[in-house]
Amino acid sequence: MEHQVASLEGKYAPRSGVITKEVAQEMVLVDLKRSLYHGLNTVGVQIWKRLDGQKPLSEIVADMQAIHADVEPTTIEGDTLALLQALIDNELVVTH
Repeated sequence: MEHQVASLEGKYAPRSGVITKEVAQEMVLVDLKRSLYHGLNTVGVQIWKRLDGQKPLSEIVADMQAIHADVEPTTIEGDTLALLQALIDNELVVTH
């Protein structure tokens, strides 16, 4: 299988078969396909909820930079790309 790399131009959406449950401003992702679960912190939840397969990751990064204006834009971009890469590597999202 080809290794996919997260991209600011990419459009991502949750993969079917992933069930989510919010708990105390965090989220648990349950992957029924692989019988695994993953946790997202508050910022991860904000990003996850924006993954609709319609807008590129660069727009989500811009949204996060507007919400978290006290954080360096390069930090937000890097952290968002890292999260997306982890979601891709764990087969929790698909590319549109």
